[in-house]
Amino acid sequence: MLHLRSRLFSWFSMLTLVISLGLSAFMAAEASADATEANATPVAAPIANVISPNYPIASPTTAVSEHLLKKIQASKVLVVYFSTSGHTKQVAEATAQILQAPLYAITPAQPYTEEDLADADTARTRVEQDNPNLRPAILGKVEQMADYEVVFLGYPIWKGQAPRIISTFLESYDFTNKIIVPFCTSYSSPIGDSDLKLHAFAPLAGWLEGMRFAPGSDSGAVDYWLHHLTLSPN
Repeated sequence: MLHLRSRLFSWFSMLTLVISLGLSAFMAAEASADATEANATPVAAPIANVISPNYPIASPTTAVSEHLLKKIQASKVLVVYFSTSGHTKQVAEATAQILQAPLYAITPAQPYTEEDLADADTARTRVEQDNPNLRPAILGKVEQMADYEVVFLGYPIWKGQAPRIISTFLESYDFTNKIIVPFCTSYSSPIGDSDLKLHAFAPLAGWLEGMRFAPGSDSGAVDYWLHHLTLSPN
């Protein structure tokens, strides 16, 4: 843990300089109603921590963000994602392309059908999200996970949280001293505390603050986000 704290201190050493110059984070962005990627109807509403196709974002200080991005670019990066509708996959592919990083898709052992994703109390996704102890099985493994220093982790919002299969993934590897950068996609649901609740599954990792992308976000939105990264408050 001491090594992790020292590493994070090195990453964020520019904070002292920035604060001394009297700079601070700015801009509040959007707040929205609850919905899931699988069955939500697009709703236009302002929320915090969201990038839409027009790139509104709650942004930290630029100097700190640029420092973080440079550190990430100098590290060995892996982009991981789980997607059922293709929205999260699109953001993940853009992230991997910009960072020149390999891409890993989380593949469920039992694929999700349209019935599984339906907006019904008995649908598989509903049942899974209502039980925090469920761990859907994953096909395959990340080769040489120990070699990666930074892991971008993408997921859709299901009932306000990350799918349970993301918990399966995080519990399958040792993330000690790695940096995890979460991102999610949804039509109108905010990221909420979905990223913060994942911390418990990789407590020895360093977490950056998560970001939510709206459907239709392109590589320009992803590039904008990568230049506005910030440390998770928890």
